[in-house]
Amino acid sequence: MTTLAYNHADKEFACDSQPTSGNIRGADMDKWVNLQDGKVFITGDVAKALRLISQMSNGEELDPALFEDVTLIVVSKGKVIEYLGPIGLNVKRNWAWGSGRELALGAMAAGATAASAVNIAKKYDINTGGKVHSFSTKG
Repeated sequence: MTTLAYNHADKEFACDSQPTSGNIRGADMDKWVNLQDGKVFITGDVAKALRLISQMSNGEELDPALFEDVTLIVVSKGKVIEYLGPIGLNVKRNWAWGSGRELALGAMAAGATAASAVNIAKKYDINTGGKVHSFSTKG
C-alpha cells in the first residue's frame, strides 16, 4: 500500500515511495503520474490505476469497476480532488490515504507537516517506506 498525506493549511501534499505486493516490498518508485497541469497520486492496484489515468487523460468516462482497490488523488491548479469512484470530491481539510493514513492524520493533528506525517507513518506502518516526496498544492 502506501501513505499519502495532505496538509490543507500548508497546501502541502506528500507521499512515500515504497511499493508493496502482498508481503513483498519493491524498489522505490514514484507514486504519481504527471498530467499536463498537475499530478495524479495512486494508492492500491497500480495496473488498474494506470488504466484509469489513461481514461482520465483521454477524456473518457472512468470505468467504475476499476476503482476496486484503487484511489486516485488529483492535485491540480491549487485543488486536491479525491476519486474513490468516477466522481471526484474536493478535499478541503487535512486528509490522508493508504495503509498509514491514521498515523499520518494523527501526526498532522498534532501539528506535523504532510512530509513529517508520512515519515512518522514510515516508522510504524510496514507498507510505507522509502523516500518521502513533498509537493506544494498552491495554484
